[in-house]
Amino acid sequence: MDGGARLRVTMLGAFQASRGDAALPVPGARLQGLVVRLALAGGRAVEQTVLIDAIWAEEPPADPAHALQALVSRLRRALSSAGDVAQVAGGYRLAVADVDALRFEQLAAAGRDRLRAAAVLGEAVALWGDRPGVEPPGRRRGSTRRRNPAGPHFRRGRRRPR
Repeated sequence: MDGGARLRVTMLGAFQASRGDAALPVPGARLQGLVVRLALAGGRAVEQTVLIDAIWAEEPPADPAHALQALVSRLRRALSSAGDVAQVAGGYRLAVADVDALRFEQLAAAGRDRLRAAAVLGEAVALWGDRPGVEPPGRRRGSTRRRNPAGPHFRRGRRRPR
């Protein structure tokens, strides 16, 4: 196993934790639930109470903090690295390089942004009307003389005497 490879968690489709090309066995629903909840935090700390609620929901053990600590120890052994799961002030943090569900959310958000941009561009194009590039009314084809927008009394920046 590559010791330098970072942890990757796949949860869209079949759940899998891997490091490099090697799949890491994470047996049991509670252990997998712990990985999922920590991975969805994207490397940020998750409070112990949040983890306990996510793993045991309505039926927490008699000593939930101790049960969580035991579960974290099992996870560290399963991942073959004590450093992947760090205890931080008030909770735990998973050092994960890639989480497919988080990457999906980022790609979906980028897609929504592009769709909004496309709608705005479509609205801008619609301002051209149904005949873009057509000469304005009253202008003769082939006429090269331009009208002075400042009026007939102005030429080349100077005012013509009256």
